[in-house]
Amino acid sequence: PLIQDDDLEEIMINGIDKPVFVYHRKYGMMKTNIQFKDEQEIRDLIDIIARQINRRIDQESPILDGRLLDGSRINATIPPVSPDGPSLTIRKFKKAPLTIIDLIKSKTLSIELAAFLWLCIDGLGVKSANAIISGGTSSGKTTTLNALASFINPKERIITIEDTLELQIPHEHVIRMETRPANVENKGELTMNDLVKNALRQRPDRIIVGEVRNAEAIDMLQAM
Repeated sequence: PLIQDDDLEEIMINGIDKPVFVYHRKYGMMKTNIQFKDEQEIRDLIDIIARQINRRIDQESPILDGRLLDGSRINATIPPVSPDGPSLTIRKFKKAPLTIIDLIKSKTLSIELAAFLWLCIDGLGVKSANAIISGGTSSGKTTTLNALASFINPKERIITIEDTLELQIPHEHVIRMETRPANVENKGELTMNDLVKNALRQRPDRIIVGEVRNAEAIDMLQAM
């Protein structure tokens, strides 16, 4: 039921004998009357999710980061990372992403700022600007980026690069790329840096990098 509720933004399982918390889009952080009594039940749930997304979580790799088939982002931890027991956090996205009009109506952006950003991104078909969207966790970075992406000229070729696919770009000419962790033999890893370098060989008009934390920042700035 929690997964099906489009008004919930986050579902948080903190361990056994603790209430499951949710973040409601209207009412904020809320405590539910749901509790797990058996640690193995949470572990089984995490293992099922890991198998579905072809990732692994065990003593050697006690952190799981990925997405469900419906696009929801999941993060799970098990001991020794979380000594008190396993945890699971699910971030859900609205089935219909917020538009720039929604952001103006909710007073997230003023009409003047929205118009300015439209001018920067479209560039009057002559010279568009580079943009960095930054902010705290759950502050609306992805929501804002999704809304601003609608200003990109539909004729342009877009490549998106993310740790976990979240962006919903309303264009046809889009290639979505996602990083991949190393396998059991410590092979096959695809980092953000690898994908940024590869994107430059794919004739993009726009490259949208979901998270910039490491060496990919250098390649991204050089590309700019």
